[in-house]
Amino acid sequence: MLTSAKSRASQVILASCLMMAGVAWAGDGLDSTTTSSSTQALSRPMQMFALNCQGCHGSMGSKGQEIPTLANRIGYFARAQEGRAFLVQVPNVALSAINDTDLAAMLNWMLTSYSAEQLPSDFKPYTADEVGALRKVRINPAGKRPEVVKILEDKKLVPSAETMSLNAPGAY
Repeated sequence: MLTSAKSRASQVILASCLMMAGVAWAGDGLDSTTTSSSTQALSRPMQMFALNCQGCHGSMGSKGQEIPTLANRIGYFARAQEGRAFLVQVPNVALSAINDTDLAAMLNWMLTSYSAEQLPSDFKPYTADEVGALRKVRINPAGKRPEVVKILEDKKLVPSAETMSLNAPGAY
C-alpha cells in the first residue's frame, strides 16, 4: 500500500522534531552516553522529559513565569518526605502515561541534572515502587505546595523563604 503524502509529511515532521530534540541536548554534559560525533544520544529519562515535560519547563528547567522553575530548586523538595511525595503527586506527573519505572528514572534524572547541588547528601533515588504508591494520592498542588514549602522552611532545609518563591501566583 502506498503511503499518502499527508502521512509522509507527518513522518518527516516527527523525525525532524526528534532530531531537533537530540540537538537541543547535544553537548550539555547531562548524560555520559555519547555518539561518535559531537552530539549525544538521548537517554530514556531524557526522552521522557523531552516528550512530557520540556514543552512547559524548557530544556534547561526554566521557561516562562507561569511554570515553576526546576533548575536549582527541585532538589530542595527531596530534602523532606513531604517534598518527595509532592514531586510525584503533581497532577501532570501523577497522571502521566509514563510507567512507574520510567517515571522514577525521569524524576531521578531531573533532580540530578537540574538541582544536584540542592539534593540532600543522603539522597536516595526514587524507585518504581515508591513512585507507584505516591502517584495514587491526588492533591491540589496550589494548596499542597505552600504546605510543603512551609515544612522545608520550618526544618531549615532551604536557605530562605524566598528560595522557593514562585514567579507567578497560582503556579505550583
